[in-house]
Amino acid sequence: MQNIALLIGFVVSFFRSVTSSRLALAGFITIAALCAPASATTGLDDGQKTALSRSLTTPLTTPLTTALNSRDQGNALVGEASPDQLLLVAAPWIQAHSTQPGVIIVDVRPAAAYQQGHIPGAVNIPTQLTYGQNTDKKRMGSMRTIQNLFGTAGIGRESNVVLYDDGQFVNASRVFWVLEVYGHRRVALLEGGYPEWVEKGYGISHDVMPVIPQKFIAAIQPEKLATRLQTRLAINDPGKVLIDARPPDEYSGKKSRARRFGHIPNAINVPWKQNVVTNDEAYMSKSLQDLEKVYAGLDKTHKIITYCNNGKHSSLSYFSLRRLGYDVAHYDDSWVEWGNSQDLPIENFSRR
Repeated sequence: MQNIALLIGFVVSFFRSVTSSRLALAGFITIAALCAPASATTGLDDGQKTALSRSLTTPLTTPLTTALNSRDQGNALVGEASPDQLLLVAAPWIQAHSTQPGVIIVDVRPAAAYQQGHIPGAVNIPTQLTYGQNTDKKRMGSMRTIQNLFGTAGIGRESNVVLYDDGQFVNASRVFWVLEVYGHRRVALLEGGYPEWVEKGYGISHDVMPVIPQKFIAAIQPEKLATRLQTRLAINDPGKVLIDARPPDEYSGKKSRARRFGHIPNAINVPWKQNVVTNDEAYMSKSLQDLEKVYAGLDKTHKIITYCNNGKHSSLSYFSLRRLGYDVAHYDDSWVEWGNSQDLPIENFSRR
């Protein structure tokens, strides 16, 4: 099913590049949607269903139109990407809107952490459940897996989803990217995650509420997913920019988590931690002004492709670039695939 969806996605991308026919594009997108299984509850084992603890079930009535920035005393919009989507919200927004119909708060921490305390009303979808069944390769789960996972959590097509993690933004950003790849537009992150919520003195809950499944219709968005071939072609494409989000010593070739050392040729090194402000292990997202400095020199007319070791930490880079309004895709297999493939080119500064 995933292969079919990916094929359809690339056909969509082809039609976008060679024709302005909206009818042709709409037809292929419709086919992708029809590939979705009818039931949102099949395909998950009992353990996965247990991990999905709570959801709001009423369809969306109001989009995320007012986000509160905790650094600005709750009165500023943050990271507006389009009229119906804001990418970053703060604790006061959750406090004011968590019971609003159609708003679903998602805790992506492990089930054990969720059970020790969570934001009231939050449903637990551990990040690990969004990966495929092959534990050796940290790849995004199939369309069927994702539809079952989010549908069983009570997330429907019109749900406004707010994700939070342990405060490092990495896992929440990963799930954010997965949702975007599978066509869910109304998704945001909670500034500071669970630690910020607790630090601000908001209440926590240990309650497990019943879940009423929704129909989550997934439709692959190929422009957000970079394949090995697309990444290879991007090396010499002046309209593409590769961003390596690994630490500098891995980028330069001094260390590696793969058999080979170095980086993808022409890639720019912007370590993932440059997207956040750290203070005693606490993380806060950088302001848009500071992020502009981090990614200074990037042309917004260019396509950006992010990667790291296994596609996890560079999801935060993807999220930051989305906040800034860049056209960005994520290379999920990242260096684990590239660095272990002898037929792919590399650049190793440490050997110079």
